[in-house]
Amino acid sequence: MAAQLALTHSQFPQRRTQKEEMLSGRHFYPFDKELCLKRERCAAACWRFNNLTSPPTHGVSPDERARLFLEILQPRDPVRVSPTEASPVTNVGRVGRHVAVETPFTCDYGYNISIGHHVVIGRNCTINDVSEVKIGDNCVIGPNVSIFTTSLPIDPKKRQGGQGPQFGRPISIEQDCWIG
Repeated sequence: MAAQLALTHSQFPQRRTQKEEMLSGRHFYPFDKELCLKRERCAAACWRFNNLTSPPTHGVSPDERARLFLEILQPRDPVRVSPTEASPVTNVGRVGRHVAVETPFTCDYGYNISIGHHVVIGRNCTINDVSEVKIGDNCVIGPNVSIFTTSLPIDPKKRQGGQGPQFGRPISIEQDCWIG
C-alpha cells in the first residue's frame, strides 16, 4: 500500500517561485515576499553606494567605491523569507574593468545586471532589472537614463492597478554605444 502512495517528484513537480517565474520571463507577482525582500536588500546596497561615495570629496578610495558597487550586483548573503527559510543567492551580476558609475544609481535587484569593460554610467541612472540587462564594452550611458525590462498586461482588468502580474524581457546594449 505504501508503495502505491509513493509518488515521484516528476509526477508532481514543485511549484515555481515568483522569482523563478520572473527570471524565466513568465508572468510573476512583484509583491511576493521573497521579491520584496530582494528589492529591499538592493535598495539598502544602493543607499550605501550613493550616500557613502557622494560627493566624491568624501575621501572614499576607488577600491572601496568598487566594493560598494559590487554589493549591489553581487549579493553575498541569502535573504531570510522566514525564520526557518532563506532564499539563497542564485544570481550575481558582473562588472568589468575601468567602470565608472556616478551617483545616484538605482536598480531593483542588481544581480541581473552585467556591465562590460570601459563603461561610464552617468548620474541618476535607473535600471529596472527584472530581466537581464547587459551593457557591452566601451559604452557611455548619459545622466538621467532609465532602462526598463518590465512590462505590464495591456488589459487594465488583468493589470489590476499595480497589483496584477508583470513580466520582463532582457535588454542587451551592444558594445560602443552611447545612450543619452
